[in-house]
Amino acid sequence: MRFIKQWDILLINMLNLCPSEKPILSAYPPSYAFPRTILNNLITGIKFDQFRKSGIVTFKGSGEDLSRYSCPQVGAFIAGGFNFALSSIIREVPSDPNIYFFGEEFLTSVRAWTRGWDIYHPHQVICWHYYNSELPRQLSPGSFHHQTCRIVFLVLATGSTCQNFVDFPILIDYTRSVNR
Repeated sequence: MRFIKQWDILLINMLNLCPSEKPILSAYPPSYAFPRTILNNLITGIKFDQFRKSGIVTFKGSGEDLSRYSCPQVGAFIAGGFNFALSSIIREVPSDPNIYFFGEEFLTSVRAWTRGWDIYHPHQVICWHYYNSELPRQLSPGSFHHQTCRIVFLVLATGSTCQNFVDFPILIDYTRSVNR
């Protein structure tokens, strides 16, 4: 990732513009090509893209140019690669160590929102991301991540309770260290 100068000050100021006690800023940053070629400066929101065959929800940039606004815009989804919030989010919405790549954005969004966090998308470019689609990303059909995502989407689709899925500490002890 490539960041603008004083990115931290700008993000703190953006958090202060959000009318929420627990705001989180998240976006799919515009892209750059290695080593330092900026490809675009479009800052957008995040929207639903598709249900994959595995049942996993994926998102994409909304395409709306948020730079026309004077403050961050309300959103519904959190990007896995760019988040900025108060440090208390780490305790309240810890990362699931069993989720590899796809699916974490949807689950993190649900878990954050159900714990009182409000999602906003920045209205200014803060950074650029190197999106390399040639890197292999594998999701084993028998993995814990794959099975958990299938169950979560089945539960959501049937209208059953999501308590065990949005309240992951019941299922996973985050206080133990995870060997990787």
